[in-house]
Amino acid sequence: MNIFAVDVGFGTTAVVNKIGMSSEVQYFNSRAVQLKAEGRNLGEGVLKERNIIKVEVDGIFYEVGPDVIDNAGATEVRSLNESYISSAKYRALFLGSLNFCEHDEIDLIVGGLPISNLKRKDELVNLMVGTHKVGDRVITVKAARVIPQPLGALMHYAKTQSLKERSDLMSVLARKTRLVVDSGYGTFDWLTVCGVKPDESRSDAEPLGFGRILADCSDHLSSIFDQKISVEIIDQAFREGALTLFGRSYDFPSNNDDDVVFDLRPIVQKITNDAVDAMVNNVGGGADIDQILVTGGPAEIYLQAIQKAYSKHNVQIINQHDIAVGLGMGEIARQIAGAM
Repeated sequence: MNIFAVDVGFGTTAVVNKIGMSSEVQYFNSRAVQLKAEGRNLGEGVLKERNIIKVEVDGIFYEVGPDVIDNAGATEVRSLNESYISSAKYRALFLGSLNFCEHDEIDLIVGGLPISNLKRKDELVNLMVGTHKVGDRVITVKAARVIPQPLGALMHYAKTQSLKERSDLMSVLARKTRLVVDSGYGTFDWLTVCGVKPDESRSDAEPLGFGRILADCSDHLSSIFDQKISVEIIDQAFREGALTLFGRSYDFPSNNDDDVVFDLRPIVQKITNDAVDAMVNNVGGGADIDQILVTGGPAEIYLQAIQKAYSKHNVQIINQHDIAVGLGMGEIARQIAGAM
């Protein structure tokens, strides 16, 4: 049986193709750039060609893939709202992800959605199932399932623990009540799970993901430097611990040079605190929560606010937190396929 998993997130698209006891995740920035005209390959014969996929949606061609970020203009923005999955760009990213699949016929594909968008899972299933034209390929998807993204991270954690403890995966899941926090690009999600059963009344999401932090930091730095500073530059600064602008390097997230002074920490603190406050208002103080797991690329940025809110708990960042959702979705696909 050919199985596949894809998570088209607001910030990153992750695909799991080789699914087994040790799965592999490939990922690229969730950018779909509309082609206006055939670009000139100025580096032909000298530079490595860009790793991109061209797909067609409603008669319009888009570029997606690992190197699209290099070609994105300053005005290119990501879609960060509840209509995201019905947008042409989402469909372009989904089609691009299919190109990573080794097979032209997929028996089962598993996709993910933020908890706040889970009400649209049937719409996503309908999008994924069917015959798709991807470049020169025609790829058919026979069946699809959609899960809340934090559940993928929990499944990855459970699989990792089961291998360590040499126990079965379901026994690991059934032992405790857990709060899984998924700090994504577009949304900040949390999922409360009692054993293997999600508690929907204590699971939700807020549009306070890392993209909101980047946008607010961009506004602040743009006012400091009197020029638009893109979120991509700030994203890189968060990863590298230094802000590079105009050929100079500045301390990050705060800088106190004679000519340039800025401090982004209050911005980060406010957004992370607001996100966690919303979660606490929904979940409660956590006396019945046995374990709190944190996942998502920016997990470390939100960790302090989560630890402060749940100071009596041992808050743990999941191993491989940046790709845990995708890995877990692959495992869920494997489990479903085994039961079919």
